Amino acid sequence: MELVIFGYLDNSLKVILKKLPNVDGGSWVLPSRKVRCHENIDSVAEYLLLEVCGHGSNVLGQFKTFYNKEMESLAEPSISVGWYSLVSPGLQLGNLRRKSSYDWWPICRLNHLDNRLQFILSSALVKFRNNTRFYPIILELLPEKFTIYMLWHLYEILNEEARDRSNFRKKMLATGMLIKLTEKDKTHSKKGSFLYTVNKPKYLEMLQRDL
Repeated sequence: MELVIFGYLDNSLKVILKKLPNVDGGSWVLPSRKVRCHENIDSVAEYLLLEVCGHGSNVLGQFKTFYNKEMESLAEPSISVGWYSLVSPGLQLGNLRRKSSYDWWPICRLNHLDNRLQFILSSALVKFRNNTRFYPIILELLPEKFTIYMLWHLYEILNEEARDRSNFRKKMLATGMLIKLTEKDKTHSKKGSFLYTVNKPKYLEMLQRDL
């Protein structure tokens, strides 16, 4: 099993990689774990996420099964199951800082990974993008309070395409997943932009029903 953990830090979409010990120059791979015959694969995925981040996530799911050609000569199973998860900003850094073997990498700087891992990552990204077209799971990556601009910017980064801000705002507000706050973010202007937060009961209901 290999786990792709997405996060949004420093205005960049990133994933967690693990540094292999005792490798000259350093070699980075995805967090992974072998699944034994008697183990429940869902429980193993939850355990691996907990081991890496120190907490769980509302979004954790399987996205594809891969056949590893380089394992053909081995007596072990040559199948790898890909899982992906989204981690909220308030929980993204603390635990990793205590684990020197893990770190965040921007998705635009992963050319050093081998072809198999790059294929797994690209498959996870496709699954993530496709799911955001139907479910607002991208909200998992935002802080507790955010602006519509921050949400719009994250959608553009994820999908690598420009979106009309006005139509995007109307579409997101129509989902009923956002609650407008009286507070404003005045980082970029004196007038400021209203902050929003997630309607958690409605959001969690959607996750349990549809994902």
